[in-house]
Amino acid sequence: MNDEFTAKNDLSITPQRGQAIVLIAMGFIMLLAFTGLVVDVARVFATRDELRRAVDAAGLAATAQFRQGATGAKITRAAYDLVATHGILSPTVTVETCKPIPGTGYNGSLCPPAGDLARKLVRVTATAQVPMLFLQIVGIPTVAVAGENVSEAASVDAVLVLDNSESQSYDFSTLPSPYSDLAPDGKTKCNQVHINDIYVCLNGGTLSAEVGGGTVTGCNNETITDLAQLAAYPELTRGICQPFLKTKDAAVSFIKRLYPDYDRVAIINFNESGNRTVPLTEHLNDGSGSAIDKINDMDVYVSRPDNLRGHIPCNSSTPAGEVWKCASSNIGAGLILAHDEFGMTDHVFRADSLWVTILLVDGAANRTSPDNNISWSDAVYGVCPPSEQSTPLKCRDGDANSRHYAYPVADTLYDADDYARDYADMLAADPEKYPQLKAHGAAGVLVYTIALGKDSVCSNGVYTAPAGGAPATCTGSNPVYGDPDAAEQLLRYIADVGDDGDLSTGPCLGEKNADPTQYLVSPWGTLVTPLDFAGRASRLGLQCGNYYYAPSASQLEQIFLEIAGRIFTRISG
Repeated sequence: MNDEFTAKNDLSITPQRGQAIVLIAMGFIMLLAFTGLVVDVARVFATRDELRRAVDAAGLAATAQFRQGATGAKITRAAYDLVATHGILSPTVTVETCKPIPGTGYNGSLCPPAGDLARKLVRVTATAQVPMLFLQIVGIPTVAVAGENVSEAASVDAVLVLDNSESQSYDFSTLPSPYSDLAPDGKTKCNQVHINDIYVCLNGGTLSAEVGGGTVTGCNNETITDLAQLAAYPELTRGICQPFLKTKDAAVSFIKRLYPDYDRVAIINFNESGNRTVPLTEHLNDGSGSAIDKINDMDVYVSRPDNLRGHIPCNSSTPAGEVWKCASSNIGAGLILAHDEFGMTDHVFRADSLWVTILLVDGAANRTSPDNNISWSDAVYGVCPPSEQSTPLKCRDGDANSRHYAYPVADTLYDADDYARDYADMLAADPEKYPQLKAHGAAGVLVYTIALGKDSVCSNGVYTAPAGGAPATCTGSNPVYGDPDAAEQLLRYIADVGDDGDLSTGPCLGEKNADPTQYLVSPWGTLVTPLDFAGRASRLGLQCGNYYYAPSASQLEQIFLEIAGRIFTRISG
């Protein structure tokens, strides 16, 4: 009885043990599935977060490439590479802009309201497939994740202030016959020393018997026939005056680095006065009326040798007391127009763009515009200190770094160099740092300056060009004409103010005194600590900060392109 009962009892529990094993096995499977789901979901979220970070970086990379010459393929590639370097496997990357570049897509949401200028907005979208480890079992091999970013590169509003005074035609010896033919004195017929013929050499007519006669078309009017020049700059077809043609080449190269429809450029020329040759425009290089088309039409200026237009004759018969009126380097006037370009009402004002001015000069300031607040200002020829009117083409005192002011009381030594510095302050000084300048309209514009040629660092004396990192030299200069490096010192000052808007800092001129009690006559409260010419000799012709020196015009294009690179690094870095 007991044995039978025991046997039956053993048989009755066997099914229960089997059920437990099945339940345990199913529990393990469910736990494993749940673990796999957690792992796969975690991979999806981790990849999505990394993709979003990658797309943010890709957006910045794409906007950094947003400049002229960067194709849509290059912009997209820059975005793709940034996503891939974040460990995203085989991403799909698309780039969209308002005005699609070949290789990018169109996105209307990136376009401005009607009448506004386009902004450099770039939308980067990236998708990737995340491989599943466990969900593959249930037929889900991958899960798609996506991220997007909209970034903006600052648009550029650039003003080129270009010297087109007659000194921009000094290199007649490189021109063809008859410009380079020799006159009886052994110099070329067209030469700056032959002042009676310079107007004809530029604008055409009959040369005087003094240089051997003959006729010329005028280098302003000559058609360009040099095949290498035409191949490199097909937009430029007229005007062979040198170095002005190379100045035009460099300006064209710079404009081609800007982006049409987004960036804008203005061209200011200065000689005896300033001229707004090209108002700020996004119409850069697409035919008639574009900025580059206008550059093609620019000429070297020279005052008439007669008084048919109310100008005194500027030739060998000009009275000694009148020669100062023939000066034609009104740098201050060019800076005034550059300043006004950032606040004019005849174009769209863009406070969020990068404001840039590039100033190219080939000699010292020697002319101002008329100023009604200065009693001795001539109504036509401007301000020239009476003590300096007997020296030709000068109109400034002998010390390049001395500073005099017309405000609040005009100093009798207020000169062309002071005039240029005043308007450089208006253009470049940070208005928030200088309340007095803010009241006069300081704009805080980024400024680069370029000095061209020997006369910028050695206006008279024996000159050697800088080489191998060694400075230029200038010896035996005549003190009657003042500091021979007056042009360079002015441009170094402007570059120092233009690099950060601060009048008391900068790498170009040495120590500056920021204590206004030291300079009670300064309305701004700061001045350059003067250095004599001997103390500056170790720096002649050397680049510093935003200042460049081009010993010859052949270096101009390289300098303009370097500045363009610095501008784009500044807005995308």
